[in-house]
Amino acid sequence: MANVIINGNSYNAVPSVQIPLASGGGNAVFYDTSDATVTAAQVVSGYYAYGASGKVIGSLSVPTISQDSTTKVLTIS
Repeated sequence: MANVIINGNSYNAVPSVQIPLASGGGNAVFYDTSDATVTAAQVVSGYYAYGASGKVIGSLSVPTISQDSTTKVLTIS
């Protein structure tokens, strides 16, 4: 969790910060991602995740799975 300083006041172990949207109707929510460990190889291609260093663009191929009904063997490629 992050330590946050607002107007000179320190807040420790803050998991997220919510800021009201200027247009009203909700909040922008910012989460502490400093402990995130996601890598591009763990995210399906075409999708995004956010880790400790920012945006992670997926590179994991979508697997094709088939099963031989006789031997019950799964093939993943």
